[in-house]
Amino acid sequence: MEYRKNDTRGHGLSCPRLIAGFIGVGKTSYCNIHSERAIDFGVLPFKYPAHISEIREAVSGGDRQCSRNVEALKGNLDWEMGLAWHETYYDALLQTYREYPGEIIVIPTDGAILRWLDRDGIPFTLVYPCVEARLEYRKRLQKRGNSTFLLEVFTDEDSWADWMEQLRRPYTHAERIELKEGQYLSDVVNALSVSSASAEAGKTIENPWDYILDRYFPE
Repeated sequence: MEYRKNDTRGHGLSCPRLIAGFIGVGKTSYCNIHSERAIDFGVLPFKYPAHISEIREAVSGGDRQCSRNVEALKGNLDWEMGLAWHETYYDALLQTYREYPGEIIVIPTDGAILRWLDRDGIPFTLVYPCVEARLEYRKRLQKRGNSTFLLEVFTDEDSWADWMEQLRRPYTHAERIELKEGQYLSDVVNALSVSSASAEAGKTIENPWDYILDRYFPE
């Protein structure tokens, strides 16, 4: 599928099955808006399996507080990453993708995961900001409670330049959406077109965190 820089003015795009969104594009908000048909399939429990109890506690509140709690945990330098977490996450992602064809699955833009999806011929839509939006994204991450470490990793000048280059590398099975300044994922992707698939599928994921934690990290 060739590179396409979409003109998103005024019209939501038809919805893909799998959306890979850069940090701060509004993945969680998008999934909250389209909660009946979209799941925010985050990496946090897969990345830090030794800290599932802390993660369970963080997601036990209401939606807004849950989001802030989760953001505060990301980039925790005191937590040790699990071995081979990329493989564990990818296996779970593929399982969910195949078992729930009516769900829109929203994931982060992790390079290894994107390469494996492309290798396996699984189409995805890659959503990322325009290069000029660096300071705006820094403010977005600050507002939602991300750590200073994450701010440096994603929005310092050199880090931002590296990310912008990585996100624009060629993929065979990806479509692309470059967000303008001030735009969010929910402004440009329309979830309504997946409703027919949801009806055919016959099952959806009611609570994403319960689904991920109970299925892949049972107590």
